[in-house]
Amino acid sequence: MLLALLGGVPALAAQPAQTGASARYVCSDGRAIEVIYGGGVAVITVDGATSQLARAPSADGERYIGNGWQWWSKATRSGTLARLAEGKDVASGGTTCRAP
Repeated sequence: MLLALLGGVPALAAQPAQTGASARYVCSDGRAIEVIYGGGVAVITVDGATSQLARAPSADGERYIGNGWQWWSKATRSGTLARLAEGKDVASGGTTCRAP
């Protein structure tokens, strides 16, 4: 475990959002996804695969990126799921997803 530079306090790594708020969405491309929010991360399940995404800067809503995905949510009622191009940290386009 890494030690913080000041005071020898262990640095805390981002923990998976295992007990946060959970939401399900149906996307305009026919996908159904689940997102678990908590601890500055979002864990998404898309096409049967689970990925942990870290919170990223956003002017509006909450945006998460990681493992080639971007999830940009507006509260927990809707969001946009998009693939990140290699080497990019902001996606354009994507599919709109809404809570049923």
